[in-house]
Amino acid sequence: MILSRVRLGITIALVLAIGTLAWLYRAEIKEKAQLAQTVVQQQTDMKQMEKELERSEKLRKKAEQIAAKHKQSLEEINKETQRLKNEIRELENKSKEVADWADTDIPDPVLDVLRNQDGNKDKEGVRNAASGVSTDVQSAGNAGKKE
Repeated sequence: MILSRVRLGITIALVLAIGTLAWLYRAEIKEKAQLAQTVVQQQTDMKQMEKELERSEKLRKKAEQIAAKHKQSLEEINKETQRLKNEIRELENKSKEVADWADTDIPDPVLDVLRNQDGNKDKEGVRNAASGVSTDVQSAGNAGKKE
């Protein structure tokens, strides 16, 4: 009898232990499934971010190339502008006729042709820039002229 009570107690203890382990195992499986789902979502997000990073990197490289070309173009334009200014100064220094011509305003029709426009923009600024003479110097030169 004692032996059967011991067996019954051991059986009940084993059943309770197995039930507890099964319940804990179920909770552990549920938690691992949630973690696995989170990992999959994070991997998907990471792949999407990597694609976006690659796209951004390509755009950055393209922007750098465009900026480099633009800078090179500006440098070439500045060199050519400086060369032309120097050439005009040399001509002004060599010839009084050219120096006198450089002190006069460029006629509006000529400016329109040079601009290849209708002539609706600031003509005075173009006149001054084209002759290489500042507004103050040109105004002083025109002060003695009669209108």
